[in-house]
Amino acid sequence: MSIDRTQLSKFLSLILRHKPDAVGLELDSQGWANIEQLIDKAHAAGTKFDRTELLHVVETRATRNDFRSRQMGCAFGQPKGI
Repeated sequence: MSIDRTQLSKFLSLILRHKPDAVGLELDSQGWANIEQLIDKAHAAGTKFDRTELLHVVETRATRNDFRSRQMGCAFGQPKGI
């Protein structure tokens, strides 16, 4: 799989900060999403990437996303509904 890293970064910001329901993703009460569910829901919605690409974007770009165990969420600001 190969998605443009800038596009992936923007997609993650949109889904995790503003519109998780656009792909059918549910965030927990603190705004965190299960990484595998995020990838599966994104694939079903037509945005294809794998865990390696996801990790690369979060680790190398100035993103506002963060990992916690097997979850991912916004590092700054509040996600929708919090």
